[in-house]
Amino acid sequence: MKQTVKRISFLLLAVLFALACGLLLAACDDGEKTPPADRSSVHMYLIGGQSNAVGVSEIDSAVDEDMTKTFEGFTYYGETDKYCQRDGHSQSAQDAFIQTPVSPVRACLGRNTNKIGPEYGMADALAKYYPDAADPNGRRVVIFKSCAGGVALRNSDGNNSRNYGNWYPPSLRGQLPESEVYAWTGKQYDRFIENFKIVYQQLIDMGEDVRIMGMAWMQGESDKDATDEYKEILPVLISDLRSDLGEITGQDLSDMLFVAGEISDTQGSGAASADEESRAAAVAKNKSFNAMLNGIAGENLVENFKVIPSGALPQHLADGTCLHVDHKTNVRVDCDHWAADEEVALGRMFGEALYAQ
Repeated sequence: MKQTVKRISFLLLAVLFALACGLLLAACDDGEKTPPADRSSVHMYLIGGQSNAVGVSEIDSAVDEDMTKTFEGFTYYGETDKYCQRDGHSQSAQDAFIQTPVSPVRACLGRNTNKIGPEYGMADALAKYYPDAADPNGRRVVIFKSCAGGVALRNSDGNNSRNYGNWYPPSLRGQLPESEVYAWTGKQYDRFIENFKIVYQQLIDMGEDVRIMGMAWMQGESDKDATDEYKEILPVLISDLRSDLGEITGQDLSDMLFVAGEISDTQGSGAASADEESRAAAVAKNKSFNAMLNGIAGENLVENFKVIPSGALPQHLADGTCLHVDHKTNVRVDCDHWAADEEVALGRMFGEALYAQ
């Protein structure tokens, strides 16, 4: 009997002690949870969209920016402007994709080696957050890009969508009548996913522990005449990307950060426009598209969605003068895209927004 009483007393004391400890811990808890330690060896940033994501800015159009940097520890994997079909047969992403790291991030990774894409400015902005990226024991950065110029988000065949495929998301394709399911419907989306699979698996095979940090989206010039439809499709695209990337990686990417860039307020408002009134109309259309993008964020239609103010980066002056000039030859290069300085600024905006999560 005495033994039983002692045992019960001991158990009561143990319970009281546990409760006291719990109360003490609760009193010390400030309500914030400590996030789990990030033990990943690689942080991966993604880029998708159309030509200003591809990078068609001539390196020699730079005025103020240093185009000679190489970002060691920042590895670029990319595919741009691959045709849906070539030589009469389908070309899969596997056949087309460069399956080894192209290089450390540098200025010549746009459409060709004379052109620069947003990955350069992204690496420049992110470098300060990864001071040990070049150290073999440091955390490295991968910037992955898969996109093509002149492609739409909508199920369109306009511009280059017929050549490269559009971004129409999988969840909406089943709702299309058979007559509107084309050879190019959603092919740019599918290529992005297939290319990502290849790169991600390479990194895993190399023994890397990869964390997906978010995606930069620079697209819209091919859809700016259909802002209402775009506003309905973009949230579906984001949801589908998060789901498909999460399935590939086994990570919960249901709220992966997605950062959209505004199209330039002055896109398409160059000297080729007939008069000041026409240029003003072009600017108004661009601003309307950008207002729609910001509305998606402001109305919280998509969780963890940001818009960067890249609309303020000019492509033309108010009088229509084109800013994209090759300063070695003094020849206007391409008046529908940003010059190199603005493309670097675009990348920096993306880098800061993606890291600031």
